[in-house]
Amino acid sequence: MLEAAIDGLIGILSWKAFLLMIVGIIISSTLVAMPGVGSKTAVAMLLPFAFVLEQYEAVGN
Repeated sequence: MLEAAIDGLIGILSWKAFLLMIVGIIISSTLVAMPGVGSKTAVAMLLPFAFVLEQYEAVGN
């Protein structure tokens, strides 16, 4: 169990997954700040992008 936790942590802290987390934070902050676009709408708009990502990259977004 500890080995799986360490593997998951290493996967999430890879450069690509970390970069996608930063981009996701910027995009979600921008969408939520727009009038009429709430957090539920932003998640619905960005959800299709999660289907084309690898497992660790999709979890970080």
